[in-house]
Amino acid sequence: MIAHKFTSFVRYYPTYKTYKETMVDMKRSMSRNAVPYHILVTIHFIQLFFSFYKYKNKKQLFILLLSSAGLACLFEFLILNYLRAYQYKPKLLKNPYHDNVLGGILSQVVYIPFTAVTGKSLYMA
Repeated sequence: MIAHKFTSFVRYYPTYKTYKETMVDMKRSMSRNAVPYHILVTIHFIQLFFSFYKYKNKKQLFILLLSSAGLACLFEFLILNYLRAYQYKPKLLKNPYHDNVLGGILSQVVYIPFTAVTGKSLYMA
């Protein structure tokens, strides 16, 4: 009777993968298009942390970050989703539409505003 309870437990709760198995699965699932997106996100987050570390008026930088992200998203929505003028193909997600939207979000919410904040902190510090 105990073995029966254990088999039902195993059936409902899958076993966890080891670190090596997880890394192999990640290498298989990661496409060549995804590598530049990962590199750019890493570089821009380093820039953002450096900017907030260096600049004294952090509130002003945060307001600049939110306003530039909001303005960029407004135009991105019109051009990417409404007019369908171009496509992003990071190949991070399986659904092509969601993948396209993720590429737009990375572009307009991460890359452009983080670069604006970095420029402001470097030239106005």
